[in-house]
This record gives sequence, C-alpha cells and structure tokens, in this order.
Amino acid sequence: MNATIIGAGNTGFACAADLARHHITTTVYSRDPAKAAKLTENPFAITGRFTTTQPLNVSSDLAASIQSADVIIVATWANVHTTVIDALRPLIHRGQAIIFLNGNWGLLQAVAAFTPAWLAKKSVSILETSGMPYVAQWQDHSLHISEIKDKVTVSTYGAKEASIKGINLLKQLYAQVIEAPNILQASLSALNPIIHVPVSLFNLSRIEHTAPFHILTDGLSPAARAYIMHIDDERKHLASALHIPYSSIVHQLATQWGTDFDTLREVFHGLPTYRNLPAPDSLQSRFIVEDLPFGIDPLVKLGEVLGVSLPYSEKLAAFAHAVFDQVPEPDLGFINAETIAAVQGTGSA
Repeated sequence: MNATIIGAGNTGFACAADLARHHITTTVYSRDPAKAAKLTENPFAITGRFTTTQPLNVSSDLAASIQSADVIIVATWANVHTTVIDALRPLIHRGQAIIFLNGNWGLLQAVAAFTPAWLAKKSVSILETSGMPYVAQWQDHSLHISEIKDKVTVSTYGAKEASIKGINLLKQLYAQVIEAPNILQASLSALNPIIHVPVSLFNLSRIEHTAPFHILTDGLSPAARAYIMHIDDERKHLASALHIPYSSIVHQLATQWGTDFDTLREVFHGLPTYRNLPAPDSLQSRFIVEDLPFGIDPLVKLGEVLGVSLPYSEKLAAFAHAVFDQVPEPDLGFINAETIAAVQGTGSA
C-alpha cells in the first residue's frame, strides 16, 4: 500500500514516520519546495513512542505525490481544507481514499465540494478521524512523538472498497479503530475546540502576557470547567437531533488514551498529555485560529440548521470573534440541510 500525506507539520511527519515503521511506502507533500528539498536531503530523527532515523520522501509536486497513492491523508489545519480540496479534485484517481486526520468537518466539506455523484463516479471515499491521533513536537533536528492515541473514531462516506483501504491503513497504526455509524459523528466527537476556545478566553490576559503555564491544569478554573461541560451538553443535544451515539467529554477523553476517570479535572490532572500541555504563547495559536472557526462556529451553524438551541456555544462564538477579531468567520455553507440529508444515514456505498 502507498500513502501520501498532505501537510508537512508535526502531525504530518508523525503520521509519516508511523506509516514507515509499518512498512507502508509514504510521501509527504509540502507546498514549500525549499522545505521539501531540505527535509529530503537532511533526514531527521524520530524519538519518543518509537525511534527511527529512516529518511522520509518529501515532495513539493502534488500531482506526482498522489499519483500512485492508495490513500491520501490530509494533515493540515482545517483552515486550508478548502484549498486542499480544490487542489485535489483534478488530480484524484479512481478508487483512492482521502482521510482528513484532523476531522473538523473536513468530510462533510469534501462531500459538498466534490458532490456525491462525482465521488460515486470516481469510486472515491472520504474518511475523517475525530481528532489528532498524535502529540508531537520538534526538538532541535528531531521530532519527538510523546503520545499516540489508543482509540480513534472514524467516519466514512463513499465507495466501499476505497473506504476499506482507508480503514485498514488506520488499523495498522492505532490499537482500536471505531467505525462510526454516521458520517457526522467524527466531527461531532472532536473535543479540542470545545476545550481550547473557552479555556483560552478564560486565560486571555495570561496568554497576552506570554507567561508560561499549563493551560489545562493551572488555567482551568471551576468556571472554565463548568462552561466546557455546558458546551458538551449542547453537543449531546446535537447528537440526539442527528440520531448519533453520544459519549461524554470525560469518557471520550479518558478512553481514547486507554484510561478511565470520573471528572474533567481528573482527566486533565491524571494524564500527562493534558497535565503538561503548555498554554498558547500568542493569539495566533491553533487553539484560537483553527478551533474557533472550524470547531465552535460549525456547532453553532449546525444548531441553526437543525433548529437546536445552543446558547452557550452561540455566546462563546460571538464573544470569541469579538475578542479575537483577527479570526475571520468561515464560509460554512457546506453545513446545510441539503448536504446533511444527502449523507445522513449513509456511509460506504
């Protein structure tokens, strides 16, 4: 099997190294030719959960990168999903699977852009996971992978054979791959936005003063925890309206790392992944720039489409956009009744 990863960042390279150690031929696409050449000519070490110095093939030619790929993995910020989808459409070959590794509504967006008829004609499948499976950080000239999730939820839409290829690839990487019964479930199960955006607002002055602290322990006040739980309750209402299985934020966070806790505070203090998470050092953090427009805003939009009242999410989005005015409101036209009706209750065909 051959795989191509679009996105030459921490997650993209962590996934590429993971694929390589499972003997899957992998190419990483970077839009920066200089970066691609440098990383190909100067292999870097992988440390942490596994160790390797195996060189990775990095290319700045998108068409050549995906030419022989069975599976294309999109590991970019959700902010550029539109650009990626537009670039891929004329290059996709029959029978390929596309996986949005970061969820955040990439599957629904791709189905709306490609259209169900086009996907059926090309026998292409779109998949997405419910969140980032890796925690990785550059250290000098090495990438340190501190965590890999034990459990990954994945939604699929499109050709069955292509979906199976994508699922089988994921099963080689992660201990437990849960195939969601509904294609909206993975995005609705993405928890980073409903944590990151409120906790960033509750700690705005500390972030602006760039004082280092651990945001999910030092920065998680009782009021912040309560607000997160209110949004999670609204997520439950959306799941009910869509007839999607719901798992609480506490249970979902704990089990995806193979543990069990009773409260949000216990999760964040009990797991090193969360306990040691540093706070953003600027307002350009992914916690804000990605998780607000492609995490919180889609929940609000979905509530509008479904007629579900989401007062906490709506107020959070309105206030966050007022405070973080550098973050434009996204075009979420793909979240509409027609597209939801087209995919609701369907999966691989």
